[in-house]
Amino acid sequence: QLGLGVDSLTGTKLPVLVQRLPVCKGVAAGGSHSAALSAKGALLTWGRPDDGRLGHRDSSRNNCNVPRHLSAGDIPATFTNVVCGGFQTAAF
Repeated sequence: QLGLGVDSLTGTKLPVLVQRLPVCKGVAAGGSHSAALSAKGALLTWGRPDDGRLGHRDSSRNNCNVPRHLSAGDIPATFTNVVCGGFQTAAF
């Protein structure tokens, strides 16, 4: 769930730049998903979508292998903080 665009269990021992991630002011990691808060307050999530933990409006059960902005709608335009638990994400 590194956000590198590949669906593989192959890891890396060195830091790797996540190409699709804008400049961020915060990141959080859960059990099998991650979230980032852009410098402008946008929320991006990626990883396993089980139980809606990514907040994406589609019903895909496929892993999201790259950071993806949350869909527009009833979510606030900007967030100030994000935290992840084992199976959930909270942003405010």
